Amino acid sequence: MQVVYLCRDPKDCFVSLWHFMNKFTPWDIDEAHGRFCEGVSLYGPFWEHVLSYWRWHVDRPGQVLFLTYEELSADPLGQLRRLAEFIGRPFTPGEQEAGVDREIAEACAMKSMVNQEVNQSRTTEIVEMPIPNGIFFRRGVVGDWTNYLTPEMAGRIDEITKSKFEGSGLMLPKTISEISKI
Repeated sequence: MQVVYLCRDPKDCFVSLWHFMNKFTPWDIDEAHGRFCEGVSLYGPFWEHVLSYWRWHVDRPGQVLFLTYEELSADPLGQLRRLAEFIGRPFTPGEQEAGVDREIAEACAMKSMVNQEVNQSRTTEIVEMPIPNGIFFRRGVVGDWTNYLTPEMAGRIDEITKSKFEGSGLMLPKTISEISKI
């Protein structure tokens, strides 16, 4: 079994989760932030979730590919090639020359995914309730948290992240400039 795990900056992850939950019922951002920092979310505590996959990746890199959304946003083609290599289906030189990898990267871009007919008009059943597929897409912008979080809120998430990830070897890139150094 092979697993691909996509991690996102916890501040952007929180803002995305908050927007998603607000599509169902209004939720004050301060209350939502407090709950997130306490480890309450749809999939359990953010930091423990990420660390469990990070440790699995470190222990078995051939079994778990650990990607960050920030790296994917900064270099979609490079990350696609990395994924193809991981699953044992690297692009051939001929495929790369023909632009097959570029076509796939473009088809998987946020703008393209949002505009797919299946995401415009179809639904997914969740707890016996049809949910429009389009609800799962918002902006996908790295650093969008700056439009919603106060410096204090961001600082609290950063402190928790630093504390939780300490000693794990996991360092999440925070900005596009940091990603370019990887």
